[in-house]
Amino acid sequence: MMFLKKALLISLLATLSHFGVAQTKVLGNIEISNQGLSLGVIFNTGEAPKAKEPSLSPVNFSGHSGQIKGFGIGLETSFFNVTSEEQTTLYTPRLSYQVFDTWLPIGAKLNVLYYTNFGKGSLTIRPELGVNLGVNNYLMYGYNLVATNANLVPTRHQVTFGFTFPKIR
Repeated sequence: MMFLKKALLISLLATLSHFGVAQTKVLGNIEISNQGLSLGVIFNTGEAPKAKEPSLSPVNFSGHSGQIKGFGIGLETSFFNVTSEEQTTLYTPRLSYQVFDTWLPIGAKLNVLYYTNFGKGSLTIRPELGVNLGVNNYLMYGYNLVATNANLVPTRHQVTFGFTFPKIR
């Protein structure tokens, strides 16, 4: 548990230092995956888009030079815990960093997660790659790299459909 507190503190300090060099916009996101539901906040420090420039990629921006990039925090709940005999709901605090550019319809995300049922926990790293499906929507695939208690993680493979709000114009 001490490791989790240190990781949260380091992430908070890194996020605050990131705010000093870029204008930050707070975005929310909702994700539905093969494991359950996730709610989160993204501290977007990406470039603002050029106004009214047509885009080849439907990533939350109307211009080619826009980006969504930054740190995020969230909470995942694993309703679909199919590998466990107990069928318990897992709660997973998440720290992430993600990058989406408007000139290319793909994005990447790196998550540090701590799956817990409040009896034991599992530290996991999940890199994700995905595509943008619309103005605010994305579809990503991630693979859980488990550091501790692998039996607590519902599945190694995760497919996620996400929605970011509010829409950045």
